[in-house]
Amino acid sequence: PLERRVEILKKWMGSRFNLLRKAYGTLKKLTMFLHYGSHQNHQNPTWGPNGYSGAFGSVAGPKARIKPLEINQDSELTCDVVIVGSGAGGGLAAGLLAEAGLDVILLEKGPFLSGEEFTEHEAEMIRKTYDKQGAFQTKDGGVTIFAGSCLGGGTTINWTGAFETPDYVLEEWAKDHGLAFATKDEYRKSMDRVNADFHVNTQNSPHNPQNQALWRGSEKLGERVEVIARNVEGCALHPGTDSCGYCGMGCRRGNKRGTLTTYIQRAADKGARIVVGAEAKTVMTAQGQAQGVKAAVNLGGGKQVNVTVKAKRVVLAAGSIHTPAILMRSGIQHGGIGQNLFFHPTVGVTGTYDAPMNPWLGVMMSAVNKEHLQMDGNYGFWVETPPLHPGVGAMSLAWETPVATSRPWRRLPTWRRLLCSPGINSADVFCWTKMVFLSWITDWPTTTGTTC
Repeated sequence: PLERRVEILKKWMGSRFNLLRKAYGTLKKLTMFLHYGSHQNHQNPTWGPNGYSGAFGSVAGPKARIKPLEINQDSELTCDVVIVGSGAGGGLAAGLLAEAGLDVILLEKGPFLSGEEFTEHEAEMIRKTYDKQGAFQTKDGGVTIFAGSCLGGGTTINWTGAFETPDYVLEEWAKDHGLAFATKDEYRKSMDRVNADFHVNTQNSPHNPQNQALWRGSEKLGERVEVIARNVEGCALHPGTDSCGYCGMGCRRGNKRGTLTTYIQRAADKGARIVVGAEAKTVMTAQGQAQGVKAAVNLGGGKQVNVTVKAKRVVLAAGSIHTPAILMRSGIQHGGIGQNLFFHPTVGVTGTYDAPMNPWLGVMMSAVNKEHLQMDGNYGFWVETPPLHPGVGAMSLAWETPVATSRPWRRLPTWRRLLCSPGINSADVFCWTKMVFLSWITDWPTTTGTTC
């Protein structure tokens, strides 16, 4: 009976055993995300009362002029430089090195999506474009980690806030960490070049209702609030219905200027070979020198082939988690590998307003309160607003009972959320959980046509 199911979950939630608490947390986040974020034929029974339509229906921009190299059997390739990862580091390196005349191969473990392939459906796009399909988390399940896993990496699915490194941080780097270049003109010129190449500007940052609320509240408190510069072009300059707010699912219009539409496109235009679905396993070394990379290429359906890339130089840009993992798997020794990882933790605050907020529409981050950035030396926090789509929002709420949990979402259009974290599991668990636990926790019958 439903009452007994609720009782069991509450016992897990408050259990003194960490394994049961983790099981509850994972189950709750996954189920709430799927219940509110999934769709059947572009419909979800929870969306109507909230005024949410699922996909915004943006006009799709043209597909990027990139044709990944097809690898369908065990292969060996050679080049001047092999780059692992296509995000903010690897994508930029690929463009610069290819334009310098080098033969470049770029390996990306995620897929290549562009234009209409960004469907704007929350659960679908997070599964396709986020690392571990959105379920990347720490061992204890306490922290969910946002990380892109697609061509362009995090720059394809981020929220486009383009913050320059503050001067006081650059000074700290130079003074405390021996990075003297951080305060030199050359670093400033590099930052200016990146801003120009990624089209960073404040003209495409109109405030939607939730950003307007943040701005008004900051001004009433007499606190410092600024417009967020963003790496976009052509976003609608009228907040609300004319701006989509789906940046976290990839830019369907092609307005986002991440590495996909800038440096990777430039690399492809100069003949760089791009391999998607290619997960780097190890770096090959000989006599203390990197010689190339061994990777596995996913062909789908559980099939994969091996590819060996021999190169004069190796650039590892697989992120602060996967780069050290590759080095460790490769047997490369250094005392700093895998140490000193810091996360950017986020805490959510919600509020209910008299007027509709529709927090999934419009530029998601256009205002930032910086009043408390230096509370303890150079450490503190800032306040900003992301989009609030139903799946991500629901998994962030506290769960009480099926009825109590669904009640706040009838007021969703008047909600504003300051931060939240998505999470779903791998494809098999995704489908299985959808069939079983949607019925179990939310009491939503499985007769909605869900199939695997």
